[in-house]
Amino acid sequence: MSFQWPNLLWGLLAVPALIGLYLWLLGRRKRSTVRLASISVAREALGRQYGMTHFVNPKEVEGDLVPYLVALTDGGADYSFECVGNVDLMRQALECCHRGWGESIIIGV
Repeated sequence: MSFQWPNLLWGLLAVPALIGLYLWLLGRRKRSTVRLASISVAREALGRQYGMTHFVNPKEVEGDLVPYLVALTDGGADYSFECVGNVDLMRQALECCHRGWGESIIIGV
């Protein structure tokens, strides 16, 4: 059985990289696919090592970032991890979650 877990990681330093690694290992253990998107392109090579599949540069997105991320994750992320600590990013991380079951985890507080 294969599951698709769309996840979003905001930022790409030590904490989001470790979260990405954990989710990637969890997906391998359960033989499922964990799709990870990072809202940072600065460390794409590092993110790819940890299983991240998509990288979004907010400056290159036309219009609002939230609808773009909702479309990227097929209706919203199951889990969104905000690791930066910016209030505007916290709101965007919450708004890009799937309505009904999406969860936003704020770590950067």
